[in-house]
Amino acid sequence: MLQPEKPGPHEANMGSPGSRLVTRENQLFVKATDRPQSDEHTDKIFSVQVSDEATKQLIAPRGPFGELRMSPNGNAVSFVGSREDGPEPHDLQFLAVNGHATRNLTGASLDRP
Repeated sequence: MLQPEKPGPHEANMGSPGSRLVTRENQLFVKATDRPQSDEHTDKIFSVQVSDEATKQLIAPRGPFGELRMSPNGNAVSFVGSREDGPEPHDLQFLAVNGHATRNLTGASLDRP
């Protein structure tokens, strides 16, 4: 269990490559997979309530992604992800925690197909 020194978001690496945990008070955001042996991009973003361990899958982005971050108020997460299936993550994605779809904040402004 992470012991925050002060209120606010905190982050930790979870040991395996690409695993990510972001915390805020009673809520965790986790990048994880249920198929670690797969060579496909199977990571998903989950929210976990610490009080009752309720887990909710927020999204399963297509392709690789990383740099999971949480907004200061805990109502949104952002990450750097791929537009499609890869090959590399390069677009800043935004997801409201109560939303169902990401919003690509940089895709339209970049000169790429």
